[in-house]
Amino acid sequence: MTTSQPFKRIALISRHHNMDAAPVFTNLIKHLNKQSDIVYIQKKTAENLQLPPHNLSIIQDDTLANHCDLLLSVGGDGNFLNTAQLALTHDLPILGINRGRLGFLADVYPHELEKITSVLDGNYIEEQRTVLTCAVSHTEQVATYCDTALNEITLSPKQGPKLIEFEIMINGQFVCTQRSDGLIIATPTGSTAYALSGGGPILYPSLNVVVLVPIFSHNLSSRPIVINADDTITIQLRNAGGVQAHISCDSRPCILMSACATLHIKKYEQTVRLIHPHDYNYFQTLRSKLHWESKEHVGTSAH
Repeated sequence: MTTSQPFKRIALISRHHNMDAAPVFTNLIKHLNKQSDIVYIQKKTAENLQLPPHNLSIIQDDTLANHCDLLLSVGGDGNFLNTAQLALTHDLPILGINRGRLGFLADVYPHELEKITSVLDGNYIEEQRTVLTCAVSHTEQVATYCDTALNEITLSPKQGPKLIEFEIMINGQFVCTQRSDGLIIATPTGSTAYALSGGGPILYPSLNVVVLVPIFSHNLSSRPIVINADDTITIQLRNAGGVQAHISCDSRPCILMSACATLHIKKYEQTVRLIHPHDYNYFQTLRSKLHWESKEHVGTSAH
């Protein structure tokens, strides 16, 4: 087994408000205090949980890069996506501690203390995950709005379930005009999230691709399309009855896109650094989370 640089300065980040989670955090913090030089807790996390001190140092988001080697996201994938924004800003790796229900991103459970110890000692796998960035322009003026997404960027009608019409261009070449309830533009990481429920394919995380998944298209021949992640995607909203659209990144609060505006999407120059235990297996995660059949098959056996 190859040993990498150990982690000695850890920051805990969580969106939990449920006091039932406090015992889990208390146990985790006690363990981390034995394994690390210093354990920080994000200021918002400390306020939400109202934990006993545990000799923890409170840390602000803007100083994470100066004090931390690793971010510990404690919660579900929603919390992980929130933490990913901080990780991207400060170029810090993330380890996900899963207290959610599904957990494609947070793959260590709080009781698996030996796995956490092993990671902190330097026994881990690091992955670089693709991130998308987007901007909206109205006529020739590019809006100040710009955001990033680890999972997906979603175009949806402002007025709720209602058809919107838009044109898709890739690298300046016209692809099609669609009338649908919207469009999901997902990374391989996001292919097991909203895009999967919309009928999109599962993309292996290391692939340099993105997938465009129509949401309830008016045209039954509309299908998801996988393209190179280095391609530039341009989506122009058609002026069909003055319908407006929402743009959201990883389900965060969105921007309003008016008729005839244009959405520009491309790969972000940075990646999110995911940390996994040394025995991490992506296909095992799929089998577990998607409840795939794992009994013996002809010629092979799954354990």
